[in-house]
Amino acid sequence: VVFAKGGNERQSVSMWIMLSHTDDCNTRIVPSTTTRNANSSSSSSNSDESSINNDVDHEENDEAPRQRYIELRVCLQNIKSGCGSVNINLEEASANVIGPRGISMAAACSPRIIFESSDDTKPSVSSKQSKRKKYGLDGRGRHSRSATGRIIGDDSGDKGRVSHITLEPFEFTVASLRVPCTPDMRYETDFLSRAHSVKVPVSWPLSSTASDHVKCQVDTCYAKFMSEPHIWEHYIELPGGCLTLADRNHVMS
Repeated sequence: VVFAKGGNERQSVSMWIMLSHTDDCNTRIVPSTTTRNANSSSSSSNSDESSINNDVDHEENDEAPRQRYIELRVCLQNIKSGCGSVNINLEEASANVIGPRGISMAAACSPRIIFESSDDTKPSVSSKQSKRKKYGLDGRGRHSRSATGRIIGDDSGDKGRVSHITLEPFEFTVASLRVPCTPDMRYETDFLSRAHSVKVPVSWPLSSTASDHVKCQVDTCYAKFMSEPHIWEHYIELPGGCLTLADRNHVMS
């Protein structure tokens, strides 16, 4: 489900905002240090998703509630063939959330690449382009880089985390961004009903005739969330105050 969509003022980059849904449509909880250490020692194959979901069951046993967050799936595409490469600054992405004192900014964190375009999913830009593949990690946990996409970030194997990504014409990427929630945002709908917009800085190199003091031009991708009545079209409230997705088989597949 696309909950927000937009682009930059220059109309060279388009952006779509989705969610990484949980089974019970709750917001996620940051694992405690004890839980993370226990999971690491028991099995190195356990994912972040498993540890986060396990924490939900034990939240009431903690002395103090842990930080809640929601995981956004942000799809960005360079839609102009004549604009050249576009640099996406995921590290400075943010979400604007409506609160008691108006709209406040919540900085997104832990940006990770989930998927990037391949020759099978984007128009051909050049016959000289090499074969591309789905974005992933190599055997040492580092970024496997495509022939035409260039990832600028940390190669330390921190589960695909990056700070920037460069998109050539017609390339797209899907990134994961974590946005902190207030303690009263228990369900995904609590966040979505207060979310106003998402902003992601973008930039592109200027021509050789431009001033040497200005290396690139900076812009912002902006996507505004849909209204609350439209949000509830995608959720169903169950007895006992529980939530589920209206089209669960399609969204969770």
